Amino acid sequence: MQALAFPALSRVPTDERVRIDMLAMLEKVQKERAAEVIDVLYDYCADIIFACLELGMDEDDLIEAMRDARVAQRRR
Repeated sequence: MQALAFPALSRVPTDERVRIDMLAMLEKVQKERAAEVIDVLYDYCADIIFACLELGMDEDDLIEAMRDARVAQRRR
């Protein structure tokens, strides 16, 4: 009954080209969004690093703290 009222609905699931186009659009949006998130995270990381250095943290201590944080993250 839906196929008679909405013929396009009956074609969409079987139309491989439409499905591929929709998946490609979704993938593009996801990649763009991921790039935005990565940029924001890099900005936050840079801000934290510079703040630590400005507050007098030694570069070696900062590197050691980052390594410790990475090890702790892997243990979770």
